[in-house]
Amino acid sequence: YFNFCLGMGGRLGLTAFVGINVIAALQGITAILGPSTTVAAAVQSSPLIVPVVCGALGSVATIALREASDDNAAADPVRASALVGLLASMLVGIGGFSDFGALCVYGGSFTGMSLPSRLLYGIIPGKKPTPQAQSVNLKPWVLLSTLAIAGGLGGLMHGLSLGMNWWSVPGGWGGKAGTCSFVGVLLFRGLAKLCGIGA
Repeated sequence: YFNFCLGMGGRLGLTAFVGINVIAALQGITAILGPSTTVAAAVQSSPLIVPVVCGALGSVATIALREASDDNAAADPVRASALVGLLASMLVGIGGFSDFGALCVYGGSFTGMSLPSRLLYGIIPGKKPTPQAQSVNLKPWVLLSTLAIAGGLGGLMHGLSLGMNWWSVPGGWGGKAGTCSFVGVLLFRGLAKLCGIGA
């Protein structure tokens, strides 16, 4: 199971979140309360459209920057994600764009760090791909829509976790956006498997 999550966006945020919570637990601080409300109540109380749309945009912007760049630095997933997050933060206050929207774009950029072959087909880097994955030529619109859906799912998880008051700590507790992005990637992979796409 070494490198089980390699190529899946948000895994480093999940790692940070788990690490921070282990340290907090050792000090007697509880960071995750668990849901204090139902999903239905969270959907009614949370503005889910913002995190879903912004998560999808962040994911698409990151993969577009990675794939379209002829510069090795911009093609790097971490640098592309950082640039998307920086640009989103610079837009705060323009046309009603909020810091929450910027956070959701940045969270979506973590999804955009995913390897397309891993996200869509479940191909683990360094392993032999399935014949189905080898024979498919990924069209740009398929790539962008795939990352948009996965980013939107991560944004949905982010919005629901906030709406359900899942976190007992204020902002600044590292890894929450990355964790939600990782869950969005896992949800997308699960849906792809249900539809018979990939391993």
